[in-house]
This record gives sequence, C-alpha cells and structure tokens, in this order.
Amino acid sequence: MIDWGYVAGFFDGEGTFHYVSSHGNLIPYVSIAQSGGIGLSALNDIKDFLAAKGIDSGIDRKEIKGGNYQLAYSLRVRKREHVDAFLRGVMPYLRIKKTKAQDNLRFSRLYGRLKKCKAYHGEASRKAWATKRERAKRAASSGHLFI
Repeated sequence: MIDWGYVAGFFDGEGTFHYVSSHGNLIPYVSIAQSGGIGLSALNDIKDFLAAKGIDSGIDRKEIKGGNYQLAYSLRVRKREHVDAFLRGVMPYLRIKKTKAQDNLRFSRLYGRLKKCKAYHGEASRKAWATKRERAKRAASSGHLFI
C-alpha cells in the first residue's frame, strides 16, 4: 500500500526540486527518477496515489544511448499548488531533503507567482533578487513562516 512515507522515501533518495521558466514566470516542479520496468511500476503507483490526493503528475521517458543503460523514467509534479501539496504531504517523512523542502514552501508562500528577472541583467535585477533573498532569510530566521 502506498502512503506519504513511501513517496517521501523515493523523493529523499531520487527526487529533485527545480524552477523552470515558462512565459516569463518561474514555475516550480519536483521530480523522482527511476529506471527499468520495476522503477516505472513504482512511479505509476506513486502517480496513482498522488492523483487520489488531487495532485496532478506525469511520467516522462528518456532513452540513454550507449552502454548497458536501461530506460529512465521521471515522475514530475508541476504547478505551484500541486508542488506545494506534494511537499506538505512528504514533509513529515523527509530526512535528507527536509530543509530544502521547507525552504521551497517558504519561498512559495512569500512570493507566490514569481516573474522571471531578465537573467540578472542590470543592477536593478541584481538588487531586486538580493532584496528578495534577504527578506526570505529574515522570515526564515524569525520562525514565523516555518512549515
């Protein structure tokens, strides 16, 4: 039976957290990678569990050329509200990625939908990002937004 502890184990061991750019917005996503048929089966079970919790996810397939590599698969959760729900679900069970997950939830709560700065071009962009980083650090150190 799949539960949040099971999903957290996969995320702790094989998961990643990223921001991607889409139409000028920075969109968070989490992914869990596995390879081979058994890995795909586990990711499908996790995908079904997340769907039952109202979290949209998908599985991508990647072929790695050369050597004795198996097919690789990646379960991805996109959209801020789904990523936040995923992180809140796995949070009590995380060991390795707990601090990073807490930081990402804080960042999401503080800034919500974040517009992309023009690749740090110009002094104004650097100052804007520095101000946001400082604000996030102050909030984290105060404990008010600790999740």
